[in-house]
Amino acid sequence: IRVDGRLWYASTSDLYESSINLTVHRARANAAASDRDEAQRLPDPDNAEPVDDFLHPDLAGSFLEVKTDLVRDLARLTVSLDPHVKAIDTAEYHDEQRTVAIASTRGVGVVHQSGHVELWTDALGEVDEFRAGDYAYQLGRAPELLDPEALARKSVDRTVRLLSPTTSGPMGVPVILDPYVVSEIVAAVGKGPRGGQVSEGRSH
Repeated sequence: IRVDGRLWYASTSDLYESSINLTVHRARANAAASDRDEAQRLPDPDNAEPVDDFLHPDLAGSFLEVKTDLVRDLARLTVSLDPHVKAIDTAEYHDEQRTVAIASTRGVGVVHQSGHVELWTDALGEVDEFRAGDYAYQLGRAPELLDPEALARKSVDRTVRLLSPTTSGPMGVPVILDPYVVSEIVAAVGKGPRGGQVSEGRSH
């Protein structure tokens, strides 16, 4: 909503009329509390291109048995690939489907669907009295596209690596960050230059 040079929004997943009315009220309140910026405006309908659906047909029609088999296979494989890994903390499956509708008073009206699946495991390893654990996960568009064996091996390899630490040698060597750590750092840094923070002068 754009009110007197102020632009902001609100969202809801509740489609009851009372909730939609409350969402509009919150968007107006948020806009009134934001800084005025004449450069901010709602998009024109001509610039609102349709978005292709990102919902894989195999996700929409997948059966519960397929999902439980993935978790069962993942748990079995994780504890069978290496003798030092005989237990898991968890093996999980998660999927999500969304329908997003965007409309504005300037005539924009677009709808798209999307979805994803996630498979996750935590392996627990032990050598003598030393114990360690590490995790791995996969993201995909449908259950059939996941690979529980590759995921189990990755989690086991990461865990076994922790069970056999090696010295880094003399000081002055490069520091190599784990890919998961890098993704967390990039996500944290990426929050700074978002449009809202930039326009309000809060990005550093």
